[in-house]
Amino acid sequence: MTLTTGLRHDHDVIRTKLTVLEELLALSHHPETIRPLCHSLMRFLDGHMCKEEQTLAPYAHRIQQCMKQRTFRDHAEQRVVLRDLNALFAQGIKIPVSLSVGHLSHLIDELREHMSEEEQGVFPVIDHAEELMLEQRHAASAEAPTIGGTR
Repeated sequence: MTLTTGLRHDHDVIRTKLTVLEELLALSHHPETIRPLCHSLMRFLDGHMCKEEQTLAPYAHRIQQCMKQRTFRDHAEQRVVLRDLNALFAQGIKIPVSLSVGHLSHLIDELREHMSEEEQGVFPVIDHAEELMLEQRHAASAEAPTIGGTR
């Protein structure tokens, strides 16, 4: 099990939620019927973002080196879109189906792209750094003298 295993699992859960949301949108469900799923997705995404920040914080310098060619984005934009839609739903504001479908479709595409970028560009770097760190600790403990000066 690697450091990013939990994050990868979260991505699988998010993808499942996105697939269900996409299916509901394809069936032309009224925005009100998809509100619970949007709310659930937002809560899960908030938890995932906190977990991701805590997990990746020690490796921020490696992530920056790995991602020099582009700006590293988190899920903040997606969270804002979900919050806006949930707020509109909660206030009972009638949103044209085409508008909500457009926003949600864009959100789904962005989330999938972001998770793919993390899984292909960031997570392998973190997993490799973790492996190196564990190897160094193991080597250092193997070289450390024991009590009494012998091994």
